[in-house]
This record gives sequence, C-alpha cells and structure tokens, in this order.
Amino acid sequence: MKNSLALMLLASVLFWRLTLNAQQSNPIFDDLNIQTGYYCDGEYSKSTDYAKYLSNLSLSNFTISCQFNANESRRHWVFVMGSGYRWLGFLINANNQISFTANNQDYTQLTDGVIEPSKWYTATVVHNNGTTKVFLDDKEIGSYQIEFVVPAGGDNTFTTTNYSNGTAFKGYIRALKVWNESLTPEQVAKLAVNKTKTAEAPLIVFRSPSLSYTQTKESEFELIACIESSEILKTFQIYINGYASRGFKLAENNTCAYAVEKTIELIEGKNTIKIVAENSGGISTSNTFVIEYIIDKKDITPPEIKIISPTVTRGSIIFEATETIEVKGVATDAGGLKSITINEISAAFDASGNFTQNIDLEEGQNTFVVVAIDNSGNKNSTAFTIQNKGNSTPSNEPEENQINASGNYYALIIGVEEYQDPNITSLDQPIKDAEKLYNIISTNYTFASQNIKFLKNPGANEITAALEEYYTKLSKEDNLLIFYAGHGYWDEKFDQGYWLAADAERSNRGTWLSNSTIRDYMKAIPAKHTLLITDACFGGGIFKSRNAFSNASVAINQLYKYPSRKAMTSGALSEVPDQSVFIQLLVSRLDENMEKYLSSEELFNSFKVAVINNSANGQIPQYGEVKQTGDEGGDFIFIKK
Repeated sequence: MKNSLALMLLASVLFWRLTLNAQQSNPIFDDLNIQTGYYCDGEYSKSTDYAKYLSNLSLSNFTISCQFNANESRRHWVFVMGSGYRWLGFLINANNQISFTANNQDYTQLTDGVIEPSKWYTATVVHNNGTTKVFLDDKEIGSYQIEFVVPAGGDNTFTTTNYSNGTAFKGYIRALKVWNESLTPEQVAKLAVNKTKTAEAPLIVFRSPSLSYTQTKESEFELIACIESSEILKTFQIYINGYASRGFKLAENNTCAYAVEKTIELIEGKNTIKIVAENSGGISTSNTFVIEYIIDKKDITPPEIKIISPTVTRGSIIFEATETIEVKGVATDAGGLKSITINEISAAFDASGNFTQNIDLEEGQNTFVVVAIDNSGNKNSTAFTIQNKGNSTPSNEPEENQINASGNYYALIIGVEEYQDPNITSLDQPIKDAEKLYNIISTNYTFASQNIKFLKNPGANEITAALEEYYTKLSKEDNLLIFYAGHGYWDEKFDQGYWLAADAERSNRGTWLSNSTIRDYMKAIPAKHTLLITDACFGGGIFKSRNAFSNASVAINQLYKYPSRKAMTSGALSEVPDQSVFIQLLVSRLDENMEKYLSSEELFNSFKVAVINNSANGQIPQYGEVKQTGDEGGDFIFIKK
C-alpha cells in the first residue's frame, strides 16, 4: 500500500516520455515535508549518489530539466549525467556563475548565467542533433556544438555528486523532467520558475507641437512632450539637428509619467528635433518632428546711426567747456524708423531720420547711448563719452592721466546656485553675490545697463550662447567683463578645471563647461580688454601657468593702450566657501574707490591680503594673464562715471 502511494505521487509530479527505472533507498516525500538533503520531488539518502536511472535516454535528441535552490556560494554540481563517465554536467562555481561541461569534463564552458543563493531556478539542457543549448529559467545562457559520447559501461544516471572533483550539490532539487526530444525555447519558458518580464517601449507624445511638421517666425520654440512608460526611464535625450541638447526639464507630474519642457533656439530653415527614451527594461523608442524657422527676408537690417555733432572719433572722449551740448545725428533705415532715444529719452526726428537734442552736462564724464529701432523691430546703438572739464581748453587728445576709451563696456554676469542634478549640492549665495557686482558696475562705472547680461542659474548652452553673442557683437575697441559664481571642479587626471552650470550632471563630464572652452572664447572675442572674475572652487585652474607680478603701477594710458586678457579668481586649486569673502571685498573696494581710473591689478592688490586674513580656510586669491589668449601686457580699466 505504501509503495502504491509513492508511485501515484511520482506519477502526479513527474511527467515522462520514456521509461524510468528508479533505484532508491528512501520513500518519496511531499515537498512541504522536506527540510534538508538532496531530493528530486523527494528526499534521498546522502549515501546514495544517484536519484534516477534513465535507461532509455537518447543521446541525439533530448531535454533534461530540474528546479534547484543552492544554499551556499561554493563550487558544486547541480546535476551530473553518468555515475562513472560523466558525459554532461551543470556546475555552479564559488562566484555563483554557471558552467556547462561535457564528455567527462574534457569540454567545460562558462555560460552567461549567474544565480543568487537560496533562490529557486529552473536549469534546462536541450540537445538537438549536435547543438546543445543551456537555459537558466527562460533565458538562454549558452549554445554549443557538442556530440555526447557514453563509452561502454557508461550509464544515464542523474546524480548530484561528482566524486572525481570531491564536490556535491548543497541545496534542493525538485521537478525533474526528461524528454526524448528537443523542446523549443517557448516550451522551455513554460518550465521557468522566474520568467522574464516583457517590457513595453516608452511612448513619446509631442504636445507642442502637435504636428510632425510645423512652421514659425519666432526664433525660440517651447517644446512640451509627454513620455508614458510602465518602467522607470533609464536614459533620455533630446537631439536638435543631430546634436545632443542639455538644459531640459524631465519630471513626473499628474498628466503623464514624465513631462518634458525645453526652450529651443532655432536656426533659420528646418530644425529636426528628436527625443530618444529607454526604460529600465532595455526597451528604447524615439519620436521626431521638424519645425521650420522662417525669417522675414524683407527687413532684417538694423538702422545705421551717424553722430554729426559733437565730432566723435571712434567714440573717444571729448573735452568741452560748457554745461549744455547739442547732439545732432541721423539714423537711416530702408523700412522706416520707429524710434530714436538718447540715454533712454525719446528724441524727435524728421522723415529723413535727422534728430537734434539739447542735453545738460554734468561736471566730469558723461556717457551717451543713442538707440535707433526700425519698423521691423531691428535695433542698433552707438555710444560716446563727453568729458566736461569746466573752463579747460577743449581737446580731442587725452591728457597725461586720461585714457582714450573709445569702446563700450560690456559685462556677462553669471550666478549658479540651483542645480538640477540632486547629486550636486545647491548653493545659497552666488546670485546675491552676482547682483552686488551688477549693481556697483552699473551704478558707479561706465557699464550701460543694456550692455550687461545677467544670467541666473543658466545651463551650459545659455552660457556659451552668450559668449557667442559677444564674439559676433564686440569690436576691437570694446571691453568685456565676465563674472562667474557657482560650483567649480578640478580634475587631476585631465589636468583641467570646469564650471558646473545649472544642468551639469555629476556623472557626466560632457555636461561640464571646461576652462579650455572659456579660454578659447576669451581668445576669440575681439575685445580690447577682457577680464574674467571667478568665485568658485578651484577657480585658479584657469591659469595654465603662474608668474609673479610686480605691484608697481604703470601709467593708466599705457595699460589701456595694449590688449589684455586677465583673470581674477577667489582661490587657487582649492575649495572656497559658499559665503564669499572674496566678492564682498571686491565689491567693497569698487564702491570705496575714489579714483577716476582703476586697473584690475590695482583693484586686486587692494583686497588680496584682506581675503587671506578673513577667509575661514585661508584661501589665496589669484590674479594674472590667461595664457595663449592674446594678452599683450595691457590691463582692464574700470572707469568711474
């Protein structure tokens, strides 16, 4: 009765397509009663080195499958075919990797399979006329060209011990199944304990634009897209005309799994925008649309402005002995003029663009900016400076302590304190510090407000776009001040310093703005004098080399005469605190300055020691020329209003 019950249980658990002759010393138990030992839908004595004897197993087409749970990370055999000559084996090594072995271990191959201890898996070997495939659950982990050989005296014993290696399987085995035919991958998948989840591709839907092709006359376009994904997004990228873009926002919201927003600056003609997304399941998808930027060719030319009186030579300072001056000029444009202003005050003009304006002069330097706008919105400006010397004799030549400042003063001020990457610590002070500098130079010095660009938390593309604008806009007579406050980083392997814009990614160096890029723009921008001021960690990395410089002053006129490319940093290759002593003292010295002309070197020397003495970490600010950018020994001169 007991044997009959055991046979009935065996028939219900194992389904065979060949005759099996069982040799065993213990009865078969239900899985729920098994606590220790090796078993195949039952428990077998440790003194017995085999579980089943498969007398009719074919060697040309067969499938062997079982479920296993390995208790330990060690070298042991899940199963071996053959008690003497071991012609097939499924082995786990100490690293939990799976090996396939054949023909008494003359052939052993490491597969792609890796297991976790104490977890159930299905091991399946499928042989089909010389081709053997090994599966871990429903995943194929190896394929080999093997002809199995069982010599005389060999057998088809299924065992968990390989005595020649002194190793035995430590764990549990169940659900042994054997076929005298080769199962398909689909049939193997049905045996798997762990089935691979089929991931669906993300769905990318453009909300703006809603069409795959659209036209616009605006130079900027607001991209809005929605990405639906049942899996977590692994990677995401926007490509604009084939180039990877940065500065976009990607966040979960209530309307879709991931919402995308980005302002895109368009080039004339067709712009191809492509979004590529890949989820954690390794499934990727993309969607593309084309937006054509059409520029009205009728009028893209700004007005021309000519100052007739007073006589202005390259915007140079003119000495006058009067309290009032009459400004005459003419602005011409084929499409007609909309407005002319002088220092933001409207000036009357006739049909030919002639304008006249009487202006009161203050004692000292007076700066005037004339702006003309045509009917198409194109704008042009010119500036000149008049020095009211009271009763002194007018002259177009600079005196000994005056400079021939014929160009305009421009400033690019950058403050970054909020970072999109949560792995980059946000700051508290950079924008406040940048605002202090903006206020002092626009109020006390000859930086017209329209010539100052203030970028708050910009991405890397916004910074380079601003530098590109100066590259095309500035003349060889102009002056440019660049200020950056935010995170900086020095990479010893690359021997390179970086600025981290708001869209920088900690693990992606390609999103950082390198010092070499800043140096290239300093060299290319056709300004007479360019001064870079950085208040960031490792800011001193902008200097390719350092040299001591003398504190002895040179005549201001000589300093202004020769081109310069100078840099002033809050520290060397070291970290600096968020609460910046450097910027506080810099702004304070500019505010306290009583001199008409102040060179950047004199400014730096006036507060260098104070920074060292008052900084918490003893930071040492740096000053010098930026090598290989066109410096000829001149200096950037701050001119008080």
